Amino acid sequence: MRNKMISVIVPIYNVEEYLEKCIESILVQSYSNLEIILINDGSHDNCGRICDDYQRRDNRIRVIHQSNQGVSAARNAGLNTVLGDYIGFVDPDDWVEPDMYQHLIYLIAETGADIAQCGVFVDSGNRADPGGHSLKIIEGYEAIFEHAADGRISVVLWCNLYQASLWEGLRFSEGHCYEDAIVFPAIMQRCTRWVYSSRKLYHYNRRNSGIVRMEKDLTHLKSKEKAVEVYLQLYHGKPEYKQSAAFYLCGLIANYRWLVCPNSNIDRRKAKAHNLAMNKIFRHCFNDAVAACIYKKTSALKRLYWRIYNFSPLIARHLLKAFKENLC
Repeated sequence: MRNKMISVIVPIYNVEEYLEKCIESILVQSYSNLEIILINDGSHDNCGRICDDYQRRDNRIRVIHQSNQGVSAARNAGLNTVLGDYIGFVDPDDWVEPDMYQHLIYLIAETGADIAQCGVFVDSGNRADPGGHSLKIIEGYEAIFEHAADGRISVVLWCNLYQASLWEGLRFSEGHCYEDAIVFPAIMQRCTRWVYSSRKLYHYNRRNSGIVRMEKDLTHLKSKEKAVEVYLQLYHGKPEYKQSAAFYLCGLIANYRWLVCPNSNIDRRKAKAHNLAMNKIFRHCFNDAVAACIYKKTSALKRLYWRIYNFSPLIARHLLKAFKENLC
């Protein structure tokens, strides 16, 4: 497998505090046949200079400078230039363990999978992986979707290694947040085998300035609607996905992070219209979600919460204050 190249795409915007640690963690990978594509998306800090310095030091690095167009456009710029047989994504404020790509490419070679995924540390600092790893091979798009719908595998990009062919003719939806959730159904339909390792090799830095914690604006609202639209297309257009798509949609909408509250960027009328539309979709999909096999495997508390949400989203939202970690 050493003759196979991995292209690692890093979209960068105003993260000079974290960038060097991120790049260094990729450079010291035990699997060294890499091309590292750094896309400086119009940063106003020293990110551009840092990228250029690293490019001079290591010929595996290529730097793209562009005006600020957003993370999806930055990743697309990277995808447009990849030369590798496999593709990985790393966010510029995160970092990876030295053997992450060695482990993932080994899993692909051993299982014939299209995608390999590892476990993730959240806010981990320098903690060690406690061990006790498990491995799971998931066959077929329906099984892959069911595993994603109930959280057994993640739809995020950055802990995965992809066969490059999965991305042929496929790009991220620009101008939206939640780009990984939006592109996932297309990736899933191209994937025949997914291998998941519980070994934690990716360090996710949950910063206070992250998307989930920012005050929402109209871009976030439209992005949520776009994500729901993509899964509704599966729900209505692919009978084999109907129950799993319904389950995924209900989980998405009922999640406390999905609620849009009025703020300085979104007035009360727009927020109310959005939440009412999402609640209507929840009710539309609820019976099919309940019929899904994976619904029966969820906790009794979560099933109760969904039934309350179907009856009254307002009452359900109040329950989140006390039980949100168990309900979402």
